[in-house]
Amino acid sequence: PASHPQATRATGRAAPHAPLPRRRTPHALLALHVTMSVALPVASVVFAPTAFKRVAKRPSPPGAKNLIAGRAVVAMASAAPEATGEKKKLWGGRFSEDIDPLMEKFNESLSFDRRMAQEDIRGSKGYARALAKTGIITDAERDQLVEGLGKVAEEWAADAFVVKSGDEDIHTANERRLGELIGPVAGKLHTGRSRNDQVATDTRMWLRDQLVLLRGYLRQLIAVAVERAEREVDVVMPGFTHLQSAQTVRWSHWLLSHAAAWQRDDMRIADLMPRVNTLPLGSGALAGNPFGVDRQGLAAGLAL
Repeated sequence: PASHPQATRATGRAAPHAPLPRRRTPHALLALHVTMSVALPVASVVFAPTAFKRVAKRPSPPGAKNLIAGRAVVAMASAAPEATGEKKKLWGGRFSEDIDPLMEKFNESLSFDRRMAQEDIRGSKGYARALAKTGIITDAERDQLVEGLGKVAEEWAADAFVVKSGDEDIHTANERRLGELIGPVAGKLHTGRSRNDQVATDTRMWLRDQLVLLRGYLRQLIAVAVERAEREVDVVMPGFTHLQSAQTVRWSHWLLSHAAAWQRDDMRIADLMPRVNTLPLGSGALAGNPFGVDRQGLAAGLAL
């Protein structure tokens, strides 16, 4: 047949459907492929060589199937063993061991999203009130949550908030501290609330406040330019074009040319504000809040 190797050599042409030769996958690529392509129900996925050594020496749990490729180990079991050490992450429920310190450092965002501490607390207060209106929590529990969140806000304002291991972002830090202050009722704050809509709400509230602040500074700058243009109207200066001296112009005209550009920036911020100032809270993780939370009331309470 034409696909036979001898036929190929005889004609000098490759067979039309000749299979391509398979290339051997290097161990490193194979390890990466196995590690990254395993589906969600795995008990643990280990990336670091040090973690590989720890897990490889442990006996496999009953019913587990271990797949070892290069330096990657994926332990697949019907149920993940209890993690040792610190409390599991919100997103690490299937992990069988503590997170590698390097991954902790890479995944941490508290060092910069702590600037949203007050917005996160305001959003949580609003959501606690909304939950009480639905009857999911009692008025007493609502008051506990709001009072506890107020204490957390005071700690941030006084720069007295103590960050602990496991506080990977502002949301987990505030929730952890709230639980320390008021106990188990703090866990009810996340009823029907997704981390997604919480983060999106905090970000929009923070951005809205920053835009208001920025717009205030910008208007002050424009006012100063106008004031100086009026006061220094008799000052003249050489105009330039193509890096060469051109017509003589007033300093005021040159200054107001920049003020006009800043005024357009102010218009852009004004146009942006309505799009930023919208409420994601109550959207849930995917398709809405199942408990009938009053989103219109939430928006009004948060000035969104």
